[in-house]
Amino acid sequence: MMVVVKEDRDDEQASVAASVVNRLAARFLDGLLFVPITLVLNEASGAGPDGSDNGAWPLTSVILSFVSFMYEAVLTWRFGQTLGKRLLGIRVRDVADDRPPTLVRSVARVAVVTGLPTSLVGIWLSAGAGTLLNLAWGLVLAGSVLLRPDGRGFHDLAARTRVVVA
Repeated sequence: MMVVVKEDRDDEQASVAASVVNRLAARFLDGLLFVPITLVLNEASGAGPDGSDNGAWPLTSVILSFVSFMYEAVLTWRFGQTLGKRLLGIRVRDVADDRPPTLVRSVARVAVVTGLPTSLVGIWLSAGAGTLLNLAWGLVLAGSVLLRPDGRGFHDLAARTRVVVA
């Protein structure tokens, strides 16, 4: 016997796409969570206050990238939202069944969001080049969200998801 649990919201609200502003603000809030982690990693790696990293840049970047990747993939899979999205009242849903995406789709979505290949190349180039590559990819993703009437960016299309008002 299958039990269907209906949430206390109407179907019309379920299909309201989250605004680009809320999506970017949620990403910013999630990014703020990683400031203390970054400070701890810098301290542990011996990064100096003058910006010198004693050659630890690639290792700390890989660790930080892995932690942030897992944060977003796991929370999106388990709850349909990161802490930033929860604070702003938005969530990620599978387009087929309006549930949080599967783990595979969450990982695919985050891989596109983070521009995984771009990030890995940037880590080995330098801090500045990695930052510029990630910024450029972020602008491409924001543009992809803005240009589609349904507000689904490349990452949503790749994972067959959408971001909606919770």
